[in-house]
Amino acid sequence: METDSRATETQPSLEVRRANASFSVVDTSTNGVSNLRRLRLRRANRSEVVPVPARVEDLIGQDHPARLIWDRTEELDLSVFYEGIKVVEGEPGRPAIDPKILIVLWVYSTNQGVDCARQIAELCVEHLVYIWICGGWGECELSYHQRLSGRL
Repeated sequence: METDSRATETQPSLEVRRANASFSVVDTSTNGVSNLRRLRLRRANRSEVVPVPARVEDLIGQDHPARLIWDRTEELDLSVFYEGIKVVEGEPGRPAIDPKILIVLWVYSTNQGVDCARQIAELCVEHLVYIWICGGWGECELSYHQRLSGRL
């Protein structure tokens, strides 16, 4: 399907798509002289399906340093961290983030040279390793208070 190739003042650029190619009719006017050109451009295609592993477990390799940190953290006695959690099952309140997750985030991010809590919070939704540590997308929303108090 083609669109009208004439550009007007209200419509300076028209786009034509064929298969994987993308063409735009662009008015590159100079000094009031119209110069319509048909440009072939590579366009951002954000509707394309990107293959991403369906299982969170598959987001990082078996030998990734984050797995080593996670495994070592499981060997620690973290009971002192769990004592301060007030939210219990069946009662009102948002679930607390598992202290093990916060410890692994802190150790891994420190190892990677990231020491800003705001940046760590962003990485938890943008970077596959941090998403793996949190257990999935959106599973580890760090609140303003957690970042401010340094409970990360």
